Amino acid sequence: MVDKVLSMGRPRATTQTVETAQRLLSAAEQEFGSKGFDRARLADIANIAGISRPSLLYHYNSKDALYAAVVRQAFQRLGTTLVSALTAEGDFHSRIKRTIEIFGAFLEDHRHMSLMFLRELVDGRGPGRDLLIAAGVPILDRVEDFAKTEGYSFVRGRVPIRAALMQIISGMIVHSAAGNLRQPLWGDERDYSSVLARELIQGEQLCN
Repeated sequence: MVDKVLSMGRPRATTQTVETAQRLLSAAEQEFGSKGFDRARLADIANIAGISRPSLLYHYNSKDALYAAVVRQAFQRLGTTLVSALTAEGDFHSRIKRTIEIFGAFLEDHRHMSLMFLRELVDGRGPGRDLLIAAGVPILDRVEDFAKTEGYSFVRGRVPIRAALMQIISGMIVHSAAGNLRQPLWGDERDYSSVLARELIQGEQLCN
């Protein structure tokens, strides 16, 4: 079970403590992504963040708590930006296109999160599976509901929307995580996820 981040009984956060906590989350995302949960070491994360291990434990009392904080922050940011894209002005097609672009930009900015996602999917031994379900599934539900309600006259009737969304999402995650293997595997650096989205939505080409 993932430990809860300690929050009670501490002094009010200052600008410095907030900045330190953010550096920790960035360093932890890098280490968890590149090494996996089991091999990542708190001492190495603290070193990358430029603080001591005891200082790290002041902010996050265990490796589980730090991992949980990384996942929660990532999904909070992702969820906020995706919902903004879905609820913005514009027709259905433009909002779907913008949503895909935002997700792609998020993965490019957080490549180590892509690696964390993949490890949780294929390994299942880390502490993040329940976190991914709790934080990720509501976002997926929101996008699926948007496609069904706002795009009811555009989405191909026989297409299983959730399965199609997962094909798009998983393809984008693998593409992000591939790094320098993109060119030999995909043939170029381009992410063709929008092509799958075009197949989901009749008569609308989301990328040229």
